[in-house]
Amino acid sequence: MACKSALCEPCLYVDLEIEAEGFCSTCAECLCSKCIIEHKKVKLTRNHVVTRDSVPDNGDAIREMNEMLACPVHKEMKISYKCNDHMTYMCTVCRVDTHLNCEHVIEIAKCDGVLEDIHGSLAELKLSTASIKERKQENRKLLYQSQVDILSKQEIVIQKAINALEELKVKLAKDTDEKLQVAVSEIDKDTELIEVIEQRTVKNIEILEAVEKYGDSTCRKVIEHLLADDILKKRNRVKDIDKQEEYKLLFMKNEDSIQTPSLGTLSLLREERTEDKNECFELGIEKTSDEVTEIEMSSSQSENTVVTVTSSQTKDAVASNSQAGNTVVSSSQAEAAVEKCSPTKITDVNILPTQNPVGETETRSLPNISESFFFTEKNAYRIKGSTDTNRCEIYGISILPDGRLVLIDNENSNTKLLSPDYKLLDVLRLPGRPIRMCYIGENKLAVSFGLVKRINRYSVLGNTISYDGGFSTTLFNHGIGFDGKCIVAIMCGKDFSCNNDAKNDSIQIEFRNPFSGEINDVIRDFKVESNKVWSLTLRNTQAVQFIGSNVMIIAELNRILLFELREKSGKTIAVEKSFYVCKGEALKNAIDNIATGSDSIFACTSTGSVIQISASDFNSNRIVISNIGKTIRAIAVDEKNGRIILGCDEKDKILVYELRRKL
Repeated sequence: MACKSALCEPCLYVDLEIEAEGFCSTCAECLCSKCIIEHKKVKLTRNHVVTRDSVPDNGDAIREMNEMLACPVHKEMKISYKCNDHMTYMCTVCRVDTHLNCEHVIEIAKCDGVLEDIHGSLAELKLSTASIKERKQENRKLLYQSQVDILSKQEIVIQKAINALEELKVKLAKDTDEKLQVAVSEIDKDTELIEVIEQRTVKNIEILEAVEKYGDSTCRKVIEHLLADDILKKRNRVKDIDKQEEYKLLFMKNEDSIQTPSLGTLSLLREERTEDKNECFELGIEKTSDEVTEIEMSSSQSENTVVTVTSSQTKDAVASNSQAGNTVVSSSQAEAAVEKCSPTKITDVNILPTQNPVGETETRSLPNISESFFFTEKNAYRIKGSTDTNRCEIYGISILPDGRLVLIDNENSNTKLLSPDYKLLDVLRLPGRPIRMCYIGENKLAVSFGLVKRINRYSVLGNTISYDGGFSTTLFNHGIGFDGKCIVAIMCGKDFSCNNDAKNDSIQIEFRNPFSGEINDVIRDFKVESNKVWSLTLRNTQAVQFIGSNVMIIAELNRILLFELREKSGKTIAVEKSFYVCKGEALKNAIDNIATGSDSIFACTSTGSVIQISASDFNSNRIVISNIGKTIRAIAVDEKNGRIILGCDEKDKILVYELRRKL
């Protein structure tokens, strides 16, 4: 901050306006003669650089100079070294702690100065930026000038389309109602007949009870024969009705609905039911979540739509329908209103909770950082559904209590439910491209999106995943976790595809009610344990996870930070306790996502490796999986069953590693 009218800044805090007579370069503050003397008296400030009879015109430059000199990790220390291996600047503490084994570290004070070259480069850069800015402003002006003409042309095209669609809307609604009434009429007839049989059955029960109490043996035998014949007839009739195919309304969008005389062909179909309930299998029809649709959708996705209300189907019926092309799902934003009528599906009812083999509970759990291990299995499982039009790119994995998996697929904008043996059970279309997911209890999950400012809930019931509500946010999400009570979200002014920096952007941690979305608390200031005066600057945030309810782990591209949450004056503050910086096999800016265990943090990287870090000592870490050769986007750890599950740039597969401790 520049000196305010050349007044002593410390004195302004006690409402005294005294003319400044000097300047402290270390504090970047103007000082009066008395404060200059006090500065020299106090042990903490006596070594500060104070200039008498010289008050700079721009104190901001001095302040920024001090910030540049501060170590990025230890704010209280000044930069002394540069590591060319990691292209980072550091203090003497960092040199010993994290860069001791680096080969190309230079002591800056012993290097030749480059001030003259810097002056010339800055002047050249200033001229370049001014020229580009002028050109951009001119381009912006021309765009606004062309806007009026373009909007006028668009209005003509849109109005023609609206008129045509309104006519088709009326025709389609009439056609739909007519076919619906045909189906409803048949259903009502069957219902009336069933009610008559039901009433007669109740009456026959009363007759049977009466004859047992008051009739003689001959009377009972006659009634029994009459009732037996009647039951046989009614049972056959009920069976015939039960075996009837159920009605289904099917709408298939025309390939070019604007150019054709109708939006599509509406058909009234019936589907065959199976009598043996145990032979029912899930039909992998993709459903659509019922919320706001992301503005930017991939143009390569499918343009066909099916809206169905379908009954149970056998394997043969599923195969025949798939071959006939009746199961098609749209990804077009214009079809969002149609897709809200999502199809119901049959589920595999024989899913059981995963159980460990007797006697193997201990050996199958994941090893901690101090234990040796070996892999028992390394498998890849295909997760691509019949409705996926793009390559699967998994950004999040959650393990349900019974061993099933929920995945979020960024490229196909959907979520997938897998059985414990990794078979695809259900697919649900999402309103945008998902980026992060967390489990919030009772088979419910929270999902955030890249371009949609919203966090949604999804529930798993049986073998079906469905939309369970959600709430809007004012900022974009960069990661969500759950602390046992609240959804904890990293929020930023830039979307997930952009690098962020709390120094220039608005980055905050929001604690939200999982159901109402109400903000219970916000953290904007992150303290360092060694110096609670200094604040930590978040940058390039990737994910957030919790160990317990008060230990928060934040992953950045190049660091993993452990914060302890504390209550102070009715607010929550985050105090950094430990940090990990990429090194060795984990190259700089390689962290993509994290998962937490009871005593370890697991980080997956863009270089195809998985790092295990001790939650109690970040200096204790190791590579547990390496040389995958693919960027790993998502990771989940199953401590109970000794599994690490990875979503990576593999061909539509997830990778599952099963580990055992070496006893």
